[in-house]
Amino acid sequence: MERLFKSMGQSRDITFIKNEKGESVTYDDTLKYCDRIKDVIPERCFVFIFTKNNIGGVLNYMACIKNRIVPFLIDSITNDKLVAHLMEAYKPRYIFVPSSMKDKYPEYKVVHEEYDYLIMRTNYNEKEELYDDLCMCMTTSGSTGAEKVVRLSYNNIAENTQQEWDFFLKNQKSFGKKLNRGDFRTLVSLPICYSFIILVINLTVLGGGVAGGTILITEKHLFEKEFWEFFFKEQSSALYGIPYHCQMLDKIHFFDKKCPFFSQMVVAGGSLTDDLYDKCVKFSEENGSLFGIGYGQCEATAGISQLEATMVKEKRGSIGKGLDGLKLYLVDDEDNVIKTPNTPGELVCEGPNVALGYAYSRADLAKGDEFNGKIHTGDIAICDEDGYYFVKGRKKRFIKVYGNSVNLDNVELIVKSKYKNIDCVCVGVDDDIRVFVNNKDIVDEVTAYLSDMLKFNKKAINVRYLEKMIRNETGKVLYSKMMEL
Repeated sequence: MERLFKSMGQSRDITFIKNEKGESVTYDDTLKYCDRIKDVIPERCFVFIFTKNNIGGVLNYMACIKNRIVPFLIDSITNDKLVAHLMEAYKPRYIFVPSSMKDKYPEYKVVHEEYDYLIMRTNYNEKEELYDDLCMCMTTSGSTGAEKVVRLSYNNIAENTQQEWDFFLKNQKSFGKKLNRGDFRTLVSLPICYSFIILVINLTVLGGGVAGGTILITEKHLFEKEFWEFFFKEQSSALYGIPYHCQMLDKIHFFDKKCPFFSQMVVAGGSLTDDLYDKCVKFSEENGSLFGIGYGQCEATAGISQLEATMVKEKRGSIGKGLDGLKLYLVDDEDNVIKTPNTPGELVCEGPNVALGYAYSRADLAKGDEFNGKIHTGDIAICDEDGYYFVKGRKKRFIKVYGNSVNLDNVELIVKSKYKNIDCVCVGVDDDIRVFVNNKDIVDEVTAYLSDMLKFNKKAINVRYLEKMIRNETGKVLYSKMMEL
């Protein structure tokens, strides 16, 4: 973490965060805020940060990790009952809450107020035991549906940030681009409680002195006019998103726009249809920017692999190779290493960015490294002759139909590739593929099409109309909820 804050010290006069209201803070403002919080919370302890995409949300994260306060990042819109359950499970000494949430906790004392945030002292007085290298806790999806959280170390954060920064520099160089001021001017709309966005924030800090790294923070969404007014006014150099965001960008014809100030787009979290992939590549070519595919998990801090911009055409659909310092390989059902190219198996990751383990309650915060630098990702992938990995789906997203293995993610892609203007989600159990589409007029047509494409009897394919798929706030499909339908 030393390099992260050293970089901040070298970038003091540069704007670190700016919002759509025109409010901003420099790196110097940030370091001074960190010092003030150290006076408010002078000892190492466990806290909750209820995150919002505003200046205070980012500053509180930075203040905690700099002062060795251990935060658990929770989205501020999380259900109150779930929050109450988490409070009892973890008993935080302090909570950082947006000013709008003050009335929710009248029993707690306000000890500090700044940047539209309150720091409140809770009534939990028993001193917690914290593992010395424990840096922070996060949920795997950014939403708190249970008390299970990922424990990340200071070393995890430092190593993964450096790995991604090294890749960024090599990617720029291989594409023949020089790193200039403004190349890390990133508009962040995904919740900052996501490990992917925490990585973006950390990368911006490293890029501060080199590329004038600035976070453009907003609570606005892609479909809101204010989002795009902010984007173009501040000339954001990068967008980080998931395939669902690309669908939204396509609907508003973003890929037809000219953005000469744009530097890069990184898509992670799933597969793009061929049509959307081509549009991303073409947009990047026309604007002289980089298009890349990223892959990662919270259990690996954030990033695991990336596909370099020079290979997006040749290795279409690949997640690239592992970041420097990581070891990726595939195993079969008996955990034997697969060495034959293009043979599917579960992707395993080993490296210094692999998390310490999980926590389920306050007592688990004292535990050391339980993952021992290795995780089974739960993703089924293949590795080609050149060492590039291709994720084929989740291990739990495979079912058997008449004895044949079926990848439910692939079924979704088949439908979306044929019917480009619909939303589609596929779930299922053995011998029963269940497909939801948001156009009632094509239910029978989709059934017949899938029967022909998959060579299964129509009895195994159950297509239904659903006006709106069940997703979380970032567009990620909640498959467990879809199964309940």
